[in-house]
Amino acid sequence: ARAAEYEDLPMCPVLFVAASEEKRLEDILDAVGDRPVLIVGDTEGYPERGVMINLVVRDKKVKFQINHGAARRVGIEVDAQLLR
Repeated sequence: ARAAEYEDLPMCPVLFVAASEEKRLEDILDAVGDRPVLIVGDTEGYPERGVMINLVVRDKKVKFQINHGAARRVGIEVDAQLLR
């Protein structure tokens, strides 16, 4: 897949990238670019690859992994309450 495939992504406030799209993650992130879109996923390693909020299950609880740099780069500030 190439970023061009995603050029017509509609403007949206949140984009969820499923595990099934892991191989295309970089193309998706390139297509979103610097638009202020909160990118959320649920796959190990996603935050290191540019996903802003990643949901993981630990001890039978859903936990958040936050990539502050990716969020700030597009002007999104993660609320302190979410970080608790």
